[in-house]
Amino acid sequence: MSFNFEEIAGVKNDITALNLCSRAGKLDMGFAHQDQKNTVAASDCGHSVLSAAYNLGVAHVSAQFQNSKQATGLKDNRFVPGVLVPVATNTDVSLA
Repeated sequence: MSFNFEEIAGVKNDITALNLCSRAGKLDMGFAHQDQKNTVAASDCGHSVLSAAYNLGVAHVSAQFQNSKQATGLKDNRFVPGVLVPVATNTDVSLA
């Protein structure tokens, strides 16, 4: 967990963030959340991300869900699937 202490006089920009990661065998999982409070309350926002990846041996498949909300009521939700295929010792091809 982290917290940003703003040092600019008269400007409020507090950011609190949390990041959790876990690995269980071939499965990687993660969750992150961030809240940002600004001088102008209408520009306050929050972001959350939930992700997972699985190693199939010949490829890694992944999925990510993102959610963003602003104090004004604007929302953005995204789902991003992905695949990564190693083609050489230090070269990967990925598609998301």
